Amino acid sequence: MGITRIDDTIGQERAAGAQAALVHAIDQINRSGARVWLRNTADRPDIQVLLLDIPKRSVLSGTGVDGLDGNRIDAAHVHVWWNGRREITRGAIVISNGVARNEMMSTMLEEVYQALGLMTDIDHPYYSRTSIVAQVGTTQTTPGRQDLMALRRHYP
Repeated sequence: MGITRIDDTIGQERAAGAQAALVHAIDQINRSGARVWLRNTADRPDIQVLLLDIPKRSVLSGTGVDGLDGNRIDAAHVHVWWNGRREITRGAIVISNGVARNEMMSTMLEEVYQALGLMTDIDHPYYSRTSIVAQVGTTQTTPGRQDLMALRRHYP
């Protein structure tokens, strides 16, 4: 995984915050006990991260990544590609400029988690305090118990 695009208007402080959030997310996944190992590299990563100067609730365009343009983005967007055996072959995470600095850690962790194939959000208020994939209001910066269980089952 790695950040492959940072729009000029993003700024160094915001880019550094996103990089720190990506390192944190990779560490959380690698420590999860699942049989998946991520590393941070900007040199042709299998899962690329794009920091775009695009507002929330927009349609992606001009990303330079086949299959991304035309997709709707809220605060962030994850897209995965797979082969005929339903194995993920690559992914892309787009973070909009609408993600507040204090939301970057939880947003990045959720998108990295979802880029591993666990793409469904949970829409129930209870999960905003217990899961990184809560649809609304989560500030989790570590995977919850159910998040870890799902990841371990997905990558046994």
